[in-house]
Order: sequence, then C-alpha cells, then structure tokens
Amino acid sequence: MTRVTFRLREGRISGFCLEGHSNYAESGNDIVCAALSSAAYLVINTITDVMSIPSSASAEDGRIGITIEKGYEEKCREIMRGFEIHINALKKQYPKHIKVIYGGFKNA
Repeated sequence: MTRVTFRLREGRISGFCLEGHSNYAESGNDIVCAALSSAAYLVINTITDVMSIPSSASAEDGRIGITIEKGYEEKCREIMRGFEIHINALKKQYPKHIKVIYGGFKNA
C-alpha cells in the first residue's frame, strides 16, 4: 500500500510524502504507482521549477516528497489543494492500495 502523508502547518498543506508500493501490479506495470508518481512529480516540478518556491524536495527508492518553506504555503495553496483532491480521488478508486494520512513526517 502506498502511504500519502500530507504535512500541515497552521491548517495549510505545507508538503507531502509518498512512500511504499501500492501492490496493484508488479513494479514497472503498476498503474496506481504510476498515477501517484506522475502527480507528485508534476506538483514538485511546478513548485520548484515554475513557481521557484523555496522548498526541500527529494525522490529516493520508493519515496518522493516535498516540504515548502514556512511562509510560502499560501502561494502553493491551489496546487496543493488540487493534488490533495487528485490523491483522494485515486484513493476512492483504489482503496486497498492507497492510504492518506494528515500530519507530520520526517525528511520530505
């Protein structure tokens, strides 16, 4: 199961972390993992490369995430909200393969 953890700061999403394999299919053929990864990369690239928002992003084996620097949450509100809606829609489609958590996490 892939865990999607949203970091909250003062009621706003300030980052996220995706970790784990969804186990929908074998690695390399898993449409759930592909959809999650693609959405995460789109958001991270938009925040870092298009909007130039100070943040800390990382992608390692089985884990991808971003943490927005304090004070920039409002500038990222719409894209983070869109990502949250997208992730929760995927969770409705694949409830056995995605878990959504709201709270802190270590090392985005």
